[in-house]
Amino acid sequence: MKCCLCILLLFVFVSSPAAESGPVQSSITGIVTGPDGARIPGVTITARTGNEAAVQVVSNSHGMYRMPQLAPGRYFVSAELEGFETAVVSDLLVSEGSSRTLDLNLQLATVKQVLSVISYAPRDTIESTDTRESSARDVG
Repeated sequence: MKCCLCILLLFVFVSSPAAESGPVQSSITGIVTGPDGARIPGVTITARTGNEAAVQVVSNSHGMYRMPQLAPGRYFVSAELEGFETAVVSDLLVSEGSSRTLDLNLQLATVKQVLSVISYAPRDTIESTDTRESSARDVG
């Protein structure tokens, strides 16, 4: 009886989808903040490995993000939002079945602007320093 139960349990485990699914998926979670420590919503976070397609998410209204169901491996992670410098983390190791925490800090982008002012004198300008005086005479 015990032998049949053991065989049955072994059969159920071997034929279960979890046993056939391959490696256990991993995830990356974190919070995106600015230079003042405030959380930043709407940041696009991208994770890439050398041989798989990129995974992309956007931070929520609290500056939090989560990248679930990642295959184990080394990731290149970037975070970008207009008005901020792109934050980059290279060679982030994500182990099988792990949940890595990666908080990202964005710095304000520097504004580079060139302003050129060119002025020309108007063509129809008349310049004069002469003064004349005239008078009328009474005729008699």
